[in-house]
Amino acid sequence: MELSESMIFGGFSIAILLLLFIYVIVREKETKKRLNAYEKSIEAINKNIYQLEKKIDEKTEDTITAQEIERMKQELVSTIKQPIYASLETIKETVKLSKNDVETRMSNLEEKAKEYMSIPISASLDESRVMHLFKNGYTVDDIARELRSNVSEINFLLKVKGLA
Repeated sequence: MELSESMIFGGFSIAILLLLFIYVIVREKETKKRLNAYEKSIEAINKNIYQLEKKIDEKTEDTITAQEIERMKQELVSTIKQPIYASLETIKETVKLSKNDVETRMSNLEEKAKEYMSIPISASLDESRVMHLFKNGYTVDDIARELRSNVSEINFLLKVKGLA
C-alpha cells in the first residue's frame, strides 16, 4: 500500500512540475514577444531621432534669429488681440444694455406692485406714527416696541412707503 501511495504522490509531483515547466515556457514566449515589440519601438524612435537630427542639420542654414521670432510672435499676438478686444467690447455693451433693461423692468414692477399694495397693513398700526418715529431716528425694533406691533409689519410698511 505504501508503494502505491508513493507512486501516486510521485505522479502528482511530476504532473505539477510538468505544469510549472509549461507555464514558465508560455510566460517566456510572451516576454520575448513584448521585448521584440519594445526593440522595434526603440529602433523606430532611434530612426526618427536620426531623421530629425538630419533635418536640423539641413535647416541650420535657414535659421531664424531670436529677434525675428519675437517680432513674428508680437505681430501674431497683435493680430489676434484686436478681434478679441472688439468682441469683448461688444459683449460689454450688450451686458450694459441688458442690465439697464433689467433695472428698468424691475423699477416698473416695483411701481406696479406699490399701486396694488394698497392693502391695509393692520387696523391697529398707525402709519403716520410709524413714519414720524422712523424719521426721528427710531429703529424698526424700537418702533415695534413703542407701538406694540410686529417687526415684520413695521418693515413691510416702511418698504411699501419706500423708506426701507
